Amino acid sequence: MSERTKMGDNEVQMARIYMDYNATTPLAHEVKEAIINGLSMWGNPSSSYSLGQEARVAIEDARLQIASMIHAFPEEILFTSGGTEANHMVIHSVICEEADQGNPIHIITSTIEHDAILEPLKYLQKQKHIDVTYLEPRGEVGTILVEDVEKAIRPSTLLITLMMANNETGILLPIQGVALSHLQSFDSERTIIKSADLLLVLPCILLPFLKAIKCYEEAEVLFGREGDAPFYGPRIGALYVRGLGSGDGALFPLFRGGGQERGYRPGTENTPMILGLGAAAFLVCLNLSSYQKHMENMRNALITLLKEAFEESLVIHGDIDPKNRLPNTVNFSLKPPLYTVKGREILGKIPRLCASTSAACHSHSVKPSRVLLACGVDENLAAGAIRLSVGRETTEQEIKEAVLLLRESVSLHK
Repeated sequence: MSERTKMGDNEVQMARIYMDYNATTPLAHEVKEAIINGLSMWGNPSSSYSLGQEARVAIEDARLQIASMIHAFPEEILFTSGGTEANHMVIHSVICEEADQGNPIHIITSTIEHDAILEPLKYLQKQKHIDVTYLEPRGEVGTILVEDVEKAIRPSTLLITLMMANNETGILLPIQGVALSHLQSFDSERTIIKSADLLLVLPCILLPFLKAIKCYEEAEVLFGREGDAPFYGPRIGALYVRGLGSGDGALFPLFRGGGQERGYRPGTENTPMILGLGAAAFLVCLNLSSYQKHMENMRNALITLLKEAFEESLVIHGDIDPKNRLPNTVNFSLKPPLYTVKGREILGKIPRLCASTSAACHSHSVKPSRVLLACGVDENLAAGAIRLSVGRETTEQEIKEAVLLLRESVSLHK
């Protein structure tokens, strides 16, 4: 996606190249229309008169759109402020499930998870409310092995929470394998809850997620979080809880208040943003295959041009097998000693190129990516990493220009 923007005191017109779709996306046109339509539905959805019921019907239509996208039931979808709140609700529910009984709580996660998972777990562990096993990714491919998950399970294990895809490397984690395998790995009377962060996967490749859902139908409970990140939707979230509508879902409210969202998530619903999220989900339902094919083509073209530009000096982080990664993400570094420049310095010379060196929530940090370090990437190589993520509107011309700009910037530091 390019846009014309004024740069500097001389108001020089430049074409901005956006290649940070894993951080956030623009709103799709249809999403904007849905939000604008929702702004006219200002009635309280909990009110019984027609103004409120108009908003209620629109919200339930959006809930159905999101449920349809993941082949779930509408009553299994709850609206939240975003993925962070949904993550906290899942963890909170696990603790509430066992707190009254005084049982020990063990949680399994990985060192490459989002901070919205790692930070609350670290805090709760420090407060001695839970015990946590942090699985390390294997090798520079950077994935978590199913056997490592199985070995980590204890009689007190209550939650396994893993992202379906890493937002920095694009690597898919074996959620489906975890769902199928761990049930036989430990004879425990306690229900082990499985939790997956779906933010990056849903708008890109839905099939692996649907396979995981089918596996979980043979298990107990799945929590899934959806949000705006690469979704072309508004900054709002949804939580999927398998079996919630039938009363089987083990969910406890994070807040106390009114009875909105069946009492699980009090607070007057944000009608315009919910409608926008529903519209974004509907677009995925209609166009997922074409979205995926386009992003794969753009990613493959990007890798080809990077190889031509930097030859043997190029290092692509993570498994490059397309079956094992998101179709839109390339994370790369240039080998020292020929190249010793940091990724931040390379991008700093290219104001036209909107890209990143790690997850957006770490953009203020000058340290190498903790995800790459956890994957065993050398510290100097990790410090030089750049993440490029393409989107639905990315063009071949933009990719060519981006690689040219990167090569020019690198040559200034060589």
